Amino acid sequence: APHRLFALPTLLRFALGFMQAASSSTADAVVGRGGGGGSAGCEDPSTITCAICFDDFSEVTELPCHCKIDYCNRCWDRALAQSMNNVGAARCPTCRCKVRVDFDAERCRLMFSRETDDIPDFHELNQRAAAIRDKEKRRGQGRGRGSASRERDAEMHQLEKDHERLLKARDEVIERLAQQAVPAQVRILKQHTERNPSLLDVVKDPEGSLAEVSSKDLQGHIEALDGQCDAGADRAKVMQALRDAAGGYDGAIASYWAFAGGGDVPKCVCGAAFKRMTGPQRLLKYLDGAIPNIPRGSERFEQLRQQLSKDGKSGAVCDVCEKQPPLSCAVW
Repeated sequence: APHRLFALPTLLRFALGFMQAASSSTADAVVGRGGGGGSAGCEDPSTITCAICFDDFSEVTELPCHCKIDYCNRCWDRALAQSMNNVGAARCPTCRCKVRVDFDAERCRLMFSRETDDIPDFHELNQRAAAIRDKEKRRGQGRGRGSASRERDAEMHQLEKDHERLLKARDEVIERLAQQAVPAQVRILKQHTERNPSLLDVVKDPEGSLAEVSSKDLQGHIEALDGQCDAGADRAKVMQALRDAAGGYDGAIASYWAFAGGGDVPKCVCGAAFKRMTGPQRLLKYLDGAIPNIPRGSERFEQLRQQLSKDGKSGAVCDVCEKQPPLSCAVW
């Protein structure tokens, strides 16, 4: 999407990581045989064994396909994520039927149903491309201008259209998962604030809330934020330097304190802990993943970094408000 600077790589990593991690809090659940059969009817659920990791599980979740295989949630999600990565569509690892993946924000878990689209995946497209190449060889490299050449052109045109459809469908799946997760993520962040009311106090009155923190310790936090402050500065100047280093506003101090205060760290919807990063750090992280063959410090790396940061943006897009925070603002 045009409004997302790094939409595809960011959301693709989100979807793949999310699908692998979302079931970690319910690892005792099992993905069971579809159609109401199989393990769901076992008298002793403790004997259910995952076909991939061979661990025993208890709770069975019915799936849309009719496989006679049992998977634990973690292995099932990882298989779907790998399928999405390899062929552009989530498929059952056994019967290969397409699976639609949605996120239930109320229960904070992935939901599965049978996918009804007829869009071929990358594997099918590669097979069709190979078949076209074989035809060209049999026809003398397809150099003619007759009906065979027109047929080949029509097949190539349809192949290109299906490839575009697949890319669009994959982006829509990733975007859908991201949007479905937003309500749960907002709820988790609000619950974090309720558990840590002192953070609101930092927003409202940072000077008063941090009154017990020595100026020397605040100087250390300023240095950790790559800020600067004279060693002999008075308290007001120290607080202003902390505010500037954190992002330029009181809420940024609270954001930093949630990370550096040694308390409860905000969590992602997948259950993992968030990590706070400055805008420049976030931009470097993106470049490390986007151009792994270009080392930091090289002339080309610096050119790309300066090109992407010249408008004051970090390259990140908030998954809640869809806005790009400025380079001076930290992100989680």
